[in-house]
Amino acid sequence: DHVVVGGGCALRRSDDGGQTFSRLPFTARDQGCSSPLVAFSFPTESTGYVLLAGGRVLATADGGRSFSRRTTLPGNANDLLCTGALTCFTAGVGNIQRTDDGGVSWTQVSTSPYPLNRLATAGPLTMYAVGYTVAKSTDGGQTWDTSFPSGVPARELTGISCGDELHCLMTTRDNPTQFGPLYRTVDGGVTATAVTPSTDPTFAVAFADSTRVIAAGGVGSAEVSN
Repeated sequence: DHVVVGGGCALRRSDDGGQTFSRLPFTARDQGCSSPLVAFSFPTESTGYVLLAGGRVLATADGGRSFSRRTTLPGNANDLLCTGALTCFTAGVGNIQRTDDGGVSWTQVSTSPYPLNRLATAGPLTMYAVGYTVAKSTDGGQTWDTSFPSGVPARELTGISCGDELHCLMTTRDNPTQFGPLYRTVDGGVTATAVTPSTDPTFAVAFADSTRVIAAGGVGSAEVSN
């Protein structure tokens, strides 16, 4: 029943399955804030983290009713994913950062010559980060291996969602306005094949369970696979 949505200078939370939403005051106003929202992650009902432009990080311990500052990242990041109340990861231009103390300190755990856009979990210890390459960890984010799936043309990977450690779907684009097909891997990112759920561009994809997937994209299109 707990849903958090956000963008720009606004963050909202629902505790009744999306029937109603309340404002989470990470900034003083919903428009014109100095550091807009980049990403957020709530690993528990009460604990959450917010990544702002410029690498600023905020934390909440009361479900978003109040926020406090954490240590600013040593570089800008594009995504934030928390796997526990104190453990979070960020992905950005050329690196993955990790904290095990709730954002008090950050340690670089991976380097890459390519920007990374999104992080995702695929199992208890398996994680992926995608961008102009694919970074994969099988030890809970301690170490990462970087490669690009065979069968995928040179294009930007904008997102990833996984049903298990091996089966994942990745969204792609050729340029800021030209979104490509989905790419499906069944071997943990070693190879991938194109999947076209719709003639409309696909912007996002998510697994509801190990086999059920929803894709969403242009003009509000939505497609479901079982």
